[in-house]
Amino acid sequence: MDGTCGAKNRGGLPCRRSPAVGKRRCRLHGGAPRSGAPLGEANGNYRHGRYGRAAKELRRKLLAEGIERLRQAEARARAPRALVPNLATTDALARITNEGTKT
Repeated sequence: MDGTCGAKNRGGLPCRRSPAVGKRRCRLHGGAPRSGAPLGEANGNYRHGRYGRAAKELRRKLLAEGIERLRQAEARARAPRALVPNLATTDALARITNEGTKT
């Protein structure tokens, strides 16, 4: 900073006043106390982290794990039918054993 406000005045020339303490502009051009956007969550441009790089990477990782689990479940569902008991055979065996116990 060169020690002047620098904002264009009505004449089109840069303002020659000194900036307010801790500001880049004079008090007439936005350097007044409590001027400017609020800090933190009160600011409309506040970034909360939901769309940050780390959050995106985490969502990608969780999505990849979920897809892998889904593929594993589908593979288990396509398992050979020989491993799954046949309901018709089971019913027939149950009838035979029940008939033998009836007296």
